[in-house]
Amino acid sequence: MGALTELNASIRGTISSLANSTMNAANTLGAWLAGLLYVQLGGYASIGIFAAICLALSLAMFLYGGVFRKNEERTGKEATSVS
Repeated sequence: MGALTELNASIRGTISSLANSTMNAANTLGAWLAGLLYVQLGGYASIGIFAAICLALSLAMFLYGGVFRKNEERTGKEATSVS
């Protein structure tokens, strides 16, 4: 959210509303899919497996995107310390 609002401060409310509506749509879709899994596959185990797969895919995307690397490795520059 911080990166989006820094793009243009005058549309901060629009960006925040868009982020909230996207989050609510994703929650609705997730609840619908969880309900289908619960009914069709018979219980909470299928929902747990689906959630674990989603978390593993998210972690893989963060690793692929370099989020967990040190700042120097991402920018290609060495950090300088101020004495």
